[in-house]
Amino acid sequence: MKILVVAGLTDVQPKDNDFEAVVAVDAGAIWALDHDFQPDIVVGDFDSVSDEEMIRIVESGAEVHKLTPIKDETDLEVALFLTFENYPDAKVTVIGALGGRLDHELTNIYLPTTKKFQQFARQITLENLQNTVKYLQAGENKLDRITEKKYIGFMKVGAENFSIENAKYPLKAEDNFANIYASNEFISDNMTVKFSSGCVIVIYSCDVNGK
Repeated sequence: MKILVVAGLTDVQPKDNDFEAVVAVDAGAIWALDHDFQPDIVVGDFDSVSDEEMIRIVESGAEVHKLTPIKDETDLEVALFLTFENYPDAKVTVIGALGGRLDHELTNIYLPTTKKFQQFARQITLENLQNTVKYLQAGENKLDRITEKKYIGFMKVGAENFSIENAKYPLKAEDNFANIYASNEFISDNMTVKFSSGCVIVIYSCDVNGK
């Protein structure tokens, strides 16, 4: 099952429309309605929508969860929780979560690595025009090339014995020297990443001109 989560206003249009459900976060509901993605669930404190837009959201027929602005969880965190509560086996694509305020962006990127979502991390992908973010769990992981994203980077989150094989810049587990490895490249259609604990954030990316 494929679920689209629209986390806010976004620069990316999904390549296909074959999502079984759409979950929208705050103003992401307006983007979804404007682009013919009927939201099934809408979550937010709605501090970024007008009264007229709120009426439109309610009249769309979506299941609306109105949150208090003062809370310990972000709107996206609540939206992901509801998504996996309703669709625990779904593959979830999140758009509108990258860019904008840096504190928001970093919170969104690290959210799938938290204890609450680690079991679902491999099911989550964050996307915008320049980046595709995926999540790996401990063990041996095969990564496939994304043709339009030339580069691939890795951010270790408690990952030990991290290694990269079949890449332009391979890395042995004993040679680790950093928590972030940027600007690697594929030399074939796939590469292998191994580590024994923790998780790894994978960032496929391209330059602004798409190269």
